[in-house]
Amino acid sequence: LEDAARPKLTHDAKAAMLQMAARGVELRGITDDVMLYAFLLDADPSGCGCDVLAEKYLDRKLGGTLEARADAVMELAGMLGPTVTERGFRKVYDDIDLPLTPVLTRMEQEGIRVDPAQLGELSLRLDIELARLTGEIHEMAGVPFNINSPQHVAKMLYEDLGVKVPARFGKG
Repeated sequence: LEDAARPKLTHDAKAAMLQMAARGVELRGITDDVMLYAFLLDADPSGCGCDVLAEKYLDRKLGGTLEARADAVMELAGMLGPTVTERGFRKVYDDIDLPLTPVLTRMEQEGIRVDPAQLGELSLRLDIELARLTGEIHEMAGVPFNINSPQHVAKMLYEDLGVKVPARFGKG
């Protein structure tokens, strides 16, 4: 597991790294993380669970065995990896998402130092910017609406403003 030269695939590399680290093992050599693939393709955290992916892409419910999960992860990697490449996300995966996994793992293990005063200042600036952008959106729409509601945003875009509805997949 520690040999980086031996490629590995998984679902949720960060969780696997944390579990291995708790046992004194530094997991290295992960090449395929189907959870990261799924998020790149759909940007829906609720749709990235192994069970959800198996049902969506493999049309089957996972059994409780580790073997069934391992088989599903292998099949999903074979399907989603090439799709990530086809859709032009390979560079993001290879240069950003996968290399960040060990960094995020260490951050989760060690924690991060936060300056409360700086955080408060940033929060205030973001609140001001959010209010400005919300005002701009309402001005463009011609009427105020709840920009935090996907239903209100969809109604505004597709019904009121006549934006062409994109193809829908699953819940998206």
